Amino acid sequence: MVLKSWMVGQRLVTRGMTSINWDQLFYYEDGRLYWRISPAYRIKEYTLAGNKTGPGYWQVCYRGKFYKLHRVIWEMFNGRVPDDMEVDHIDRDLDNNSIDNLRLATRIQNSYNRGVQKNNKLGIKGVSKTKNGFTAYIRIANRTVNLGTFSTEDEASLAYQLKLNEVH
Repeated sequence: MVLKSWMVGQRLVTRGMTSINWDQLFYYEDGRLYWRISPAYRIKEYTLAGNKTGPGYWQVCYRGKFYKLHRVIWEMFNGRVPDDMEVDHIDRDLDNNSIDNLRLATRIQNSYNRGVQKNNKLGIKGVSKTKNGFTAYIRIANRTVNLGTFSTEDEASLAYQLKLNEVH
C-alpha cells in the first residue's frame, strides 16, 4: 500500500510506506546538507551529509536506503516530487545542489538539458556530418526529426538550437 499524503508546512515526505521529515534530519546551507542528528556511530552531528555516486550525483543514506541529495533538497523546500516528474539541475553541474539550480521537469524536458554525448565526433549536440554537409536532428516524442542538411556545422547547430527553444 502506497501512502499518498504529505504535509507541505511541516514537509512530511511519504515514499511508499516510509515517511521522512527531512527537516528533522538535515539543515540546508549553500547547496549542501548537514546532519542535525547522528544517524550512525561513525557520523557526527553537524557534519556534511552525503557522498558522490559513480555517475557524479550526491546521495545520502538513511536507515539503509539511499536518497539523491538534490531530491531531498527539493523536497525540503517544495514538498514531495510527483511520480511523473524529476528534479533537474538547471546548469547541469551535479555538484551544484543549490535550491536555485533545481527545477521540476518531465523526463523529456530533463533529456533536453543533457550535454553532448561522449561518442559525438563533432562535439555539437544535434548535428552530424554527412557526405552532403551537416545534418541537424532532434528527438521529439521518441521520434528523431530531421531538421535539414546545411553547408556548415554552425548553420546546422543554429537550426537545432532554434527547434530546441521551440519545443522546450
